[in-house]
Amino acid sequence: VISTLSFVFCSPMNWPFWLAMSGMFLVGLLDDLFGFTPFIKLLLQFVPAVAMSFAGSILSPLSIWIFIPLMFWFVFFTNALNYTDNANGLCAGLVLILTTGVAMTAQLGHDPGFALFAGAVTGFLFLNFPEGRVFLGDSGSHLLGVILSILILGVVQTGQRVRQSNNEAPK
Repeated sequence: VISTLSFVFCSPMNWPFWLAMSGMFLVGLLDDLFGFTPFIKLLLQFVPAVAMSFAGSILSPLSIWIFIPLMFWFVFFTNALNYTDNANGLCAGLVLILTTGVAMTAQLGHDPGFALFAGAVTGFLFLNFPEGRVFLGDSGSHLLGVILSILILGVVQTGQRVRQSNNEAPK
């Protein structure tokens, strides 16, 4: 997963995403170790979500209007995947299906980020399903949720740029 992250998010513009992914992983790790109450965990998840929302909003022309929805998007998506991490292979399988579906829908065959991420998740899935020799835990499911939400955000922004350039093309 680390090699995938270093390849996909190597741009210096993506430092808030790196910081937020590390922060969300840390929230999950601390929850694994100490067992936070749901309210405390939710509050702690909003700290990295603010960094990611800031990074996502500076890339958008509607920066003020998109900041709060982005913040809730990151927390919602991370928690949605965290709640599926109670059965062997469910969270990783869902991430693999979502990653493949989004990549095919967005027609991003030229973008290796999705393929590398799907490969890393597939490698984990072989160890997690059906016997469960290795587990994600909250730290792993938080990290997968954040990465997938960032990749989906990138697809949305790429689609917006493509539509804008098609509309501005000379006719």
